[in-house]
Amino acid sequence: MGWYARELRGTGYRGRIASFEPLREPFAQLQRAAEADERWEVHRLGLGAEDGQRVLNVAGNLMSSSLLPMLELHAAAAAGSAYVGTEPIDLVRLDSLAPTILAPDDRVYLKLDVQGTELDALDGARTSLPRVRAMELELSVVPLYEGAPLLAEMLGRIDEMGFDLVSIAPAWIDPRTGHVLQLNAIFLRRS
Repeated sequence: MGWYARELRGTGYRGRIASFEPLREPFAQLQRAAEADERWEVHRLGLGAEDGQRVLNVAGNLMSSSLLPMLELHAAAAAGSAYVGTEPIDLVRLDSLAPTILAPDDRVYLKLDVQGTELDALDGARTSLPRVRAMELELSVVPLYEGAPLLAEMLGRIDEMGFDLVSIAPAWIDPRTGHVLQLNAIFLRRS
């Protein structure tokens, strides 16, 4: 856990990092990864549209865990990703946390990896989004979680929020077929 933050540090980034992980076991790993880095804070929370407690479906591979039901294509394309249990988690809006985690002059790069609930996380960041200069999201090309928005809907909604797509690359390819299932996309705030 914490691979993205470690990768940032490896490229020379020395600014503040705030990481969120709602599951107990991955959070413990994340906490250990961040303990020697005074500019990296970790929070045992999930990001969503509302503050409260929810039940997260825990995947065998942990990284496919989601609030949403997993579809058969996902489980078939990622060995060991089927759900193996559930865990109650605390969910918060980024807007609820912003006063305590963001300084007035922070230039925010928002990286979301929330397994199908990207729009919920963005809806919970409505008042914080004007401070976001860039964001990075995984976008599904095909249905992987029940009720999760697909690429076209996400692109439209993010455009409405005032961001332009500047980079896109395959993030997950079905090893059985070679089909792209998810894309990694970077957006910049429109000037």
